Formats: sequence, C-alpha cells, structure tokens
Amino acid sequence: MNENRPPAPQLSQRQQAKSEVAGFTALADLPKCSVIISHFNYSHLVENALRSVIAQDHGSFECIVIDDFSAEDHRRQLERIIRKLDDPRFTLIMQPRNCGQTQSVFDALSHCTTDFVAMLDPDDIYSPSFLSGMLAAHLNRVQIAALATCDMGLYRVGGSRLSQVFSRFSRDSEGRGEAQNHADMLERHGYSEYFPPWTPGWLWCATSSLMFRRDVLELIRPSKPVTYHQVDAYCAQGGHMFGGTLFVNRVLSYRGLHGSNLMHTSRLFSAYQQRHERGIANIAPQAKLDALNAFFANDGHRLFQPARLLKILQAQLDTDSLADIVETLAQKAKRKT
Repeated sequence: MNENRPPAPQLSQRQQAKSEVAGFTALADLPKCSVIISHFNYSHLVENALRSVIAQDHGSFECIVIDDFSAEDHRRQLERIIRKLDDPRFTLIMQPRNCGQTQSVFDALSHCTTDFVAMLDPDDIYSPSFLSGMLAAHLNRVQIAALATCDMGLYRVGGSRLSQVFSRFSRDSEGRGEAQNHADMLERHGYSEYFPPWTPGWLWCATSSLMFRRDVLELIRPSKPVTYHQVDAYCAQGGHMFGGTLFVNRVLSYRGLHGSNLMHTSRLFSAYQQRHERGIANIAPQAKLDALNAFFANDGHRLFQPARLLKILQAQLDTDSLADIVETLAQKAKRKT
C-alpha cells in the first residue's frame, strides 16, 4: 500500500451539484434500447426494415441483425446492405445453421446490452416514432408490464399504405363505449389499456408490434431447441403470462404485403378475409406450453407468490395442460430432494 499516494480530489459543492443534475438528466431521457431483426432469405426486402430503424426519432438504439443461415446469395446481399448503410449501431450475426426464427431471436438476445428489446420482421417497417412511443409506454407512471404492443398498419411492399388498423382493439373499444377513456389513458400515460397476465386470448398484432422488457425474455429463454418461426407466438404469450401487456392504440409499425410471407394473399379488401396462408399450422398453443416449460426450467416460479401463479395458470391453461405442469413441478421437486 502506498502511504504517500495523494488523496483523491474532492468535488466542490458546485461540481457535485452539476454531477447530480447530469445523472438526473440521463435518467429523464428515454433509455437506449435494442432491436432484433431475424433474417432468412429476405435480402430483397430487408433494407426497407433497416432504414425504418435508422429513421427513428429516438436514435439511442442497437440493432442486432441475425441471419438464420440464408441461401448464399441472400447472405452476401445482406452483408452488402449492412456495409452500405455504414451505421455502427448495427451488428450482423451469421448463424452456422438454420435454427428457426424463435431460436435465432434468443441467440441475438445474448448480444443485446439494454433493458428493452423490440423485434422487427425483415418485411415490415417501423414508423419514425415506434421506439420512442413504446419506451414511453413502458416508462408510464401507472403500470409495469412485461411487454407493450401497438396497433399496426398494412402497406404493399413497393407500393402504398393500405390500412391504418390491424388489431380489433379500436373496433372493440368503440363497441364497448370505452374509446374516450382509452384515448385519455394514451394521452396521459402513453398506453391505452393494460391486460393483466390472467387475460387469455391473442392480444397482439404481430412480431413488429412488440417491445419487451429484457428480463422477461430471459425468464422464458428456451430450455430446449424450438424450431418454429412464429417468434411472436412464443415471446408474446410467454411474456404476457408473467407480466401482462400494455396496448398502445397508435399505428407505430406496418406489416408488409408482398405475397411470399405467411399472409394468405397480398390483396386487402375486408376485415373478414383470411389473413394467413391455408395449411399453416397454428403453433400458438404449443408455443405457450414451450414458454411455460422454459419459465419453470429457469426457476421463474420462485419469483411469484404461489397463489398469484396459480391464478395465471388456471386462466391460461386447459385442465390437461395444468395437470401436466403440476406433474412436472412435482418431479422437479422430487429430483431436488
């Protein structure tokens, strides 16, 4: 120990006050956030998505682009696009094999450094206020939630905007006479309605409408390989079950119609037409169970009061699934004794 070392300099009262103000200002600003784009053979579409991230009015972000082992020509084109954009906020990761969208998103999550994580499909785009709007919703003064979702519009890739509505939220809000209350909540607190974890059903639009608290994504990080592509089915349902959802009734992102994704057709003429391609398996029930199993494998249940967790499970699961979960917990407890 060097006893002759000079004492550390002391801050004057003015310097200390200035430092405290600087810290407060940093906390008052919207925080840095992450955007994950999982790419597979969409190099002809992804540049629009990337440019919509660059165009955000909240510029403090990192964007992790992960290629899920696309065909060689798509991989090379994606690399060219990233180089052309020349933005240090973008990181490109190349998967060594095809893992599926859900697994790729969680692989990309390991490279994120922030507390809030959004996801953008490579054929969709953000409005310029997506990140700021979703962060404002998360940082409201009323309710903490695992994820926030906005309404989406629809646009024809290479063409024009087609719709300013994707979800049923506005229609149902008007029908129940709650539209003014929801508008007031949005104006005052940044979100329109909070759905608690025991609210069942599909409450979201699609992947590109979502922003999560990173902690809930880590809580449902898959404990075994998941190879399906609908990451929203896994993450939205899984996150919602353990923290609820904030709905932001603003169009802050747009779904691209182009005839080669899961949409049934690139034509849009009715709220009642089939949205998804016929023959596409509904993986939502299995994704919910997979997220739930990951939650238990990651010891998430230790973070909840048993009565509250039981309320969630009873609302979200059918009798057989609930019985399976109870059996899984019993076996897990037996192995630890």
